[in-house]
Amino acid sequence: MKNYLHRNYFLIFLMLGVLSCETNREEPPRFFYGNYNLQSIIMNLSVDLNNNGVSSNNFLEGIEGVSQVINTRMTLVEEEIDEMVFSLFISNILTTTNNIPIIRFGAENVRLLVEFGELSDTFQLVNDSNRPTNSSGVILGITLIDQLTVEIEVEKSVYDYAINDWVEILATYRFVRGGFMS
Repeated sequence: MKNYLHRNYFLIFLMLGVLSCETNREEPPRFFYGNYNLQSIIMNLSVDLNNNGVSSNNFLEGIEGVSQVINTRMTLVEEEIDEMVFSLFISNILTTTNNIPIIRFGAENVRLLVEFGELSDTFQLVNDSNRPTNSSGVILGITLIDQLTVEIEVEKSVYDYAINDWVEILATYRFVRGGFMS
């Protein structure tokens, strides 16, 4: 009788194990809400942003010494309609000398209402009225690279001291959770 009970318990335990393995497990939801730090801003062109004679596609390196301290964080808040808050660099013309501008870079704070597209891994703007002004550029796309990285592509005008003229660039702001500015 004891063997019979042990065998039944063993079979029940085995059946529960098999049944629990057969359940359709969904992939856990992505968790990308929280605070991110600005890691880099890369431009599609090499530009001399600070009149030092060196052109580079590294925006942050180019404005070193000619930028005001700005908030380098991006926050993504989960709400009924998700909210994204960050800053974009803008060119402030202080004065001009011989028709060449003296520029310092400041920031425009941006608050966007966004909706995440699971299939495309992109954030779509819910309300275009909160788009940044032309001085900070036009946001072309916001992409979730992975659960730790968000990239924001911005088309903007910057002054290139190498050619003494304004040029249109594509700047990719890379924000990383737990990352540091480099």
